[in-house]
Amino acid sequence: MRASPKFILIAAIFFLSCNNKHKAENKIVKPNKRNVDTLRQYDLDDSNKLTLIKDLFYKSNSGHLYQRTIAQVINNDHPDSLMWKEYFNGTIPQDLDPETFEQLDGWYAKDKNFIYYYRPVSGGMLISKIDTADTETFRLLAGHYKYAMDKNFFYDEPQIIEGFIPSKTKLKIDNKGRVTEMTCNNKTYKFEVVE
Repeated sequence: MRASPKFILIAAIFFLSCNNKHKAENKIVKPNKRNVDTLRQYDLDDSNKLTLIKDLFYKSNSGHLYQRTIAQVINNDHPDSLMWKEYFNGTIPQDLDPETFEQLDGWYAKDKNFIYYYRPVSGGMLISKIDTADTETFRLLAGHYKYAMDKNFFYDEPQIIEGFIPSKTKLKIDNKGRVTEMTCNNKTYKFEVVE
């Protein structure tokens, strides 16, 4: 039984499109003037490609924002160990305002527009925007580094603690001034207290 010419043509087009897609997925993109801001990071020796804005924040010629940070990476000379590497991280919120950015207590930071979850991780400093947080009323809960609140919500790191309305919630404080639990509408939330 012979295949029809139409079937052979369709099969050939399908094969070629799959093959080209596979090649495109494995293609390595090298930086050039047009795609330089697709880079997630620059090494320190690339600092001449960036302009210092304020503190640890830099911009590329096209306006992409980077933060100078430090991370643990595998030591090529000793693969069983880690070493510290300083670099420019480009995977940060691009609407962050470096001029007004300030670290708050614990794992948070803010600028004139947003609150950020801001904590060290093995890959450097993690900065993620908390869209729901109110910059005017946001504050850490007493005795904690990862729990916070604003006029609308309570937060466990960047996540909202559902079911607790600050204006209707009663906080329990221990003899060291730390918030240990909260109650709202007969629902209780116990906080991790670090000694």
